[in-house]
Amino acid sequence: MQKLVLAGMLLLFAGRSFGSPDTLRLYFAIDVYQLSGQDKLKIKGVADSATKDRPVTIRGYADYLGNKRYNQALSERRANEVRTYILSLGIKISLNTEGKGQIDEPGEKSALGEPHDRRVDIIYNRKIAVAKNPLDQAMIKFTKKVDSLSSLDVGKSISLDELTFEGGRHILDSGSHRYLLLLTRYLAEHKTLYFEVRGHVCCEPPDSDGYDYDTHDYRLSINRAKAIYQYFIQNGIDTARMRYTGVGASRPKVYPEVTEADKQRNRRVEIIILRK
Repeated sequence: MQKLVLAGMLLLFAGRSFGSPDTLRLYFAIDVYQLSGQDKLKIKGVADSATKDRPVTIRGYADYLGNKRYNQALSERRANEVRTYILSLGIKISLNTEGKGQIDEPGEKSALGEPHDRRVDIIYNRKIAVAKNPLDQAMIKFTKKVDSLSSLDVGKSISLDELTFEGGRHILDSGSHRYLLLLTRYLAEHKTLYFEVRGHVCCEPPDSDGYDYDTHDYRLSINRAKAIYQYFIQNGIDTARMRYTGVGASRPKVYPEVTEADKQRNRRVEIIILRK
């Protein structure tokens, strides 16, 4: 059933394509630079989907175990291993390859090193099909917004204005589900992103939340964030990667709220990057 839903979404898009920056990260065990079969499948996916008019950047890293000279060489081996495999695929892509050496983590160091730093980053511009139907321009805009998540700094956010709710309820409008499905699919593919779902409301004093007619409590912003959170869980997103909260009307985008458009801008859900 899920495959049919995704296939239906893909039918929304056809025509020319444009590039959007993205990063694939491959992680290695201590002193290892060889690629696993799983790594090769991921790399092939990147090579197949990358735009050909912009170079792919391959950056190798090592953690602080060993000495800097050894780690520089190890980071280069990791990057070159990825480069060699991409070239073996016969796909004509310009490649920039570099070994960045070790990453010096602040604070106390472990004898086991830092697994997150033993990696290769493959930075590429992914092809995204553009809809010919002008009615789907909103979906195109949302796709570009979601694709920016992986490049956001920790602590930064995007506002999901496309996810709208019925007044005084934590139930999504029916037109929001296609956007939420696309966002969920993206998060499933980018497993290193840790994030918070944050709910907001309009039309209330700054130190208060809205009344939820479904749950009969004054937790409307929290309940809206929780609704998105629970949708992610139901669709396979690991709870360890995410949390939810509501801040009521304390952080409006527009103040004072004069028009209905002002209210709608404040009635929103955000995704905040916690770690990547």
